[in-house]
Amino acid sequence: MKRNLIILLLLLLSTAVFSLSAQAGTLTFPGQSLQQRLDEISARTGVSITYTTDMVKGIRVSPLQIERNNAAGMLSKSLENTPLAYRMTGDGMVAIYRKPAPRVVTVTDTVRKTVAAKPSAKGTLAGMVMDETGETLIGAGVRVLEKDYGTITGLDGDYSFELPVGTYTVEVSYISYQTTQITDVVIKEREITPLNVVLAQEGKQLEEVTVTANYNRSTAAGSIQIQKLAPQVSAVLSSEQISKTPDKNVQEALKRVTGVTLVDGKNVSVRGMSERWNSSSLDGVVLPSTDVASKGFSFDLIPSSLIENIMVSKSITPDMNTTFAGGYVQVFTRDIPQADFFTISIGGGVNDQSTFKEMWMPKRGKLDYLGFDDGRRAFPSGDEFNYHVGPDPFKYHPEPFMYEQSKLFKYDLVTPYRYTSMPNSNAQMTWGKVFRTEKAGKLGFVTALSYRNTQAADSVLSITRGNWHTRTFTNLDTLLNAPDDRRNSGRNDKFSTILSGIFNVGWEYGKHHLGFRNIYVRKFDNTYSSLQGINEELGSGGGTGDTYINYASPLFQDLIQSKLEGKHRFGIFALDWTLSHTYAKRRYAGVGRTEWTERTNAGYPYWSWGGGGPMRREQLGNYMGDHQNYERMLQGDVAGSVNFNIGPIKNQFKTGGMINGKEGEFSFREVTLGVPGGNLDPRYRYLSFQDAIHPDHMHLRGFAFYSWLPGSGGKIPQFHGRTDEIAFFGMLEHKWSILRLVWGARFVNYRYTNFVNEEVKGLNVHIQQKDIKPEEPWAIIPSANLTISPLKWMDFRLSYSQSVLRPELQERLQFHFYDPVFGAYRAGADNLKSTHITSYDARIDIYPGAGEIISIGGFYRYLDSPIELVSRSASGHTAYLLENTNWAKNWGYEFELRKSFDFITPALKDLWLSGNLTLIMSKVENYYDAFTDLHGKVHREPRVLQRPLYGQTPYIYNLGLMYDGPRFGANMVYNASGRRVLYFSYQGMEQTEYQDKDGKLDAQLSYRFKKPNINIKLNMSNLLSPYTIYYRNIKDYDNKRIQTHTPEGYPYLKVDFVPNKENPDYRDDDDYLTYVIRPGRTFSISIGWDL
Repeated sequence: MKRNLIILLLLLLSTAVFSLSAQAGTLTFPGQSLQQRLDEISARTGVSITYTTDMVKGIRVSPLQIERNNAAGMLSKSLENTPLAYRMTGDGMVAIYRKPAPRVVTVTDTVRKTVAAKPSAKGTLAGMVMDETGETLIGAGVRVLEKDYGTITGLDGDYSFELPVGTYTVEVSYISYQTTQITDVVIKEREITPLNVVLAQEGKQLEEVTVTANYNRSTAAGSIQIQKLAPQVSAVLSSEQISKTPDKNVQEALKRVTGVTLVDGKNVSVRGMSERWNSSSLDGVVLPSTDVASKGFSFDLIPSSLIENIMVSKSITPDMNTTFAGGYVQVFTRDIPQADFFTISIGGGVNDQSTFKEMWMPKRGKLDYLGFDDGRRAFPSGDEFNYHVGPDPFKYHPEPFMYEQSKLFKYDLVTPYRYTSMPNSNAQMTWGKVFRTEKAGKLGFVTALSYRNTQAADSVLSITRGNWHTRTFTNLDTLLNAPDDRRNSGRNDKFSTILSGIFNVGWEYGKHHLGFRNIYVRKFDNTYSSLQGINEELGSGGGTGDTYINYASPLFQDLIQSKLEGKHRFGIFALDWTLSHTYAKRRYAGVGRTEWTERTNAGYPYWSWGGGGPMRREQLGNYMGDHQNYERMLQGDVAGSVNFNIGPIKNQFKTGGMINGKEGEFSFREVTLGVPGGNLDPRYRYLSFQDAIHPDHMHLRGFAFYSWLPGSGGKIPQFHGRTDEIAFFGMLEHKWSILRLVWGARFVNYRYTNFVNEEVKGLNVHIQQKDIKPEEPWAIIPSANLTISPLKWMDFRLSYSQSVLRPELQERLQFHFYDPVFGAYRAGADNLKSTHITSYDARIDIYPGAGEIISIGGFYRYLDSPIELVSRSASGHTAYLLENTNWAKNWGYEFELRKSFDFITPALKDLWLSGNLTLIMSKVENYYDAFTDLHGKVHREPRVLQRPLYGQTPYIYNLGLMYDGPRFGANMVYNASGRRVLYFSYQGMEQTEYQDKDGKLDAQLSYRFKKPNINIKLNMSNLLSPYTIYYRNIKDYDNKRIQTHTPEGYPYLKVDFVPNKENPDYRDDDDYLTYVIRPGRTFSISIGWDL
């Protein structure tokens, strides 16, 4: 690999030396055709010259001898006595154009112009020019025939220029390619008209061929060409497509992509595989995990208004800086604008289940509406609070200072206050500016700010998971009609603020580009969960009634990313590089859990405090806490490529490397309320938790706060780890006739360093992995992608790859943290193995017309040692932990359709039907817990089950009907997915929990006024407002187990057993409901101005 890099550098150096040596002496040109002269000047001076062949046809020029470094003189002398001239463009290139015909101007003409001249209204024409293989064409000529004016494309094959309002014919040309003319190109006032063009090669004919197409069809074809000509299997979602849905962030928009759905409303699943099997990046930089205990990025952090486009890759190429089994989600923010713009939009919305109704949560801070903490939720830190109970809280020794530090905690952080849920609100501002000069090239920037506040509530109709008592309901109607005292129920009140901004600046000169991209996101989520029912830990009966559990979890998240990038072209050579820094912080500030149980034998409910010390951590109870974690990532990568031809085969060799260092730290500080003296003052026995923590009650006969954890003052984190990655790759691309092959390998060295990783003792629910062997630091990731295009409107794709998915820092966290949705603790494991993946993909794409696609494909994945979330129970406590299973196989099919109704009548050209479907099957081999026989031998019995992998769903589909008229627009989209595995329980497969099939109907109506340039959108989300149902297949396993059991009593299932094979979804009167919520419908309106 080092030798390849050295060869590439030597080639670049030799090119530079050749260029320097050409600066001295003179050049002699013979008498020749003008086309030959221009090509020779370009080759000898390195200056890019663009022209059309019809301009220079038949023109011959005289011999010329001139100084080597006088390119301007060469052009001037060569164009003497011809009808042509040249101009330098803002990109440092040269464009040849026809001289305007001389005109005699009369006095009358001059007077008429003076009187009638007014500033003309203008718009912008912008787009990209590429060839049929997807390669962008640098220096292609773009000319407006009516104005005899044009420009040439820049480094990325892009162009833009202003034109007066009107209808034009645009001609696009490039040496050795067919000139294309696009008619009926309409330029509107203060609008950007996109025009992407694909040029075909001329072939061997001597006569120039001019291809004419209609504007509306050509621009749509150019847009879909980006997806069509990507080497990997992928799908592209543009900002324009997103703007026509009610999606307010990237997370919601992603579910419109084939094979993509949302998990728990926040995590992205690709091809039915959960978030841990996917990877994500922002502007090419791999994103960190935002979940405290699992891999996954919450895309709701990124507003859709900041996005340029989204690409979801489903197969791997060697130059990708990541690996995945499901998909690679690449989000790109806005770059240098094609034209100046300034937009503002404001909006508001209501939820039919919560707006203007009461909501409960702890006292808000002064800055909650801005997404910041005013300091009131701060946990006592440093020397303010450093008392540690120790590993056994019943062997503590109370100290006088502990009462003083216990007075530092604020009681209103766990006291519910009544508020009114206000309407949702949002505002966005985006400003883009571009500067073009002949000497300095093109400089531009985009800056954007976005604000959103959302208030809502989910009705929790039933919860029986975790430590909640299993009040058995199998029928949804029975559950909904049951009285409150017959079911565990409650609500989740939510208050969310997100503030974000980007600032991207770029400079482009000739064949060089420098960019600096920055994004900052601040999000505040405050969820207050209020649940009532019977808790198994505390039991029922004996005068004990319902248990009330309230949990406050204010969450502050920060995402900061900066990236410096460069792109350089030197003839057949190219060099790209990036340097980036990413910082993500997640802090639960002011966490509080309160729990109390009715004592009905006293005739009224009351709190009951024991006379002993603090409870053990696994007993949950009443506590307050502060949980923080951060991740910092530094990344640099460089890639160089060279183009060369071998006969008719076009080739490109690309090589490069990447260095990535990621460090993460987790700090958990928690305190529980206890009775230190063991002799509670009788007056305090019936105080509520909120009253008990009053400073006046902190003394020997009262209460005090204790910590389970060393370093509660913030001195010692519970986890601190680091990963370092160094990677090199080599990639070859071959293009020949109808074939395109991209193949190569990536070599990755991975090292994980564990500084601190504490494990909480006493829960007795630990992972029992099979034998763990040290992992090899080096991994080879080969891949190959073949595209066959037998027809211009058809592509056949095949891909193969092997990859390795390493455990994330969060997944190695052994510390148990409380999850109110699960009603129990969750944790990772430090001994998780990496997952090795083998992938195959095949797909046929058919393009009936511009912007239309019909696609069918299949895929297969083999995963060695996949990681799953499992349920563990011991000593009456339940925890949800991560564990490697043995292997899994996933296979399935994908279908996609996007078609205009213009095949019926041209009048329906603006009416579109879209849809996609993904079907997924799987088979998993997992091990039950190890057991020891009478001879002391340890056994692990594997079982192959045709069951889903953790987080997987059997099907996903989208259906959409859109009318996209010049002013009015309407769009209706339905997104649905099948049942999904939430977690597995190997101590009884009947305890495995599923989320039932889910569907969501969204709609949008929009209208754009011509003057003033205002756009109004009415968005409707979750119109059907279905219940979200979680359940267990308890009865599905009855009478289907074989009689053999392990010595621990665990049943073995039949190898070919498939639960719910006939009807895998939730069935009334058969499956046990575990968690049922209803989020409500949302209606919003937004108004945008293009200033």
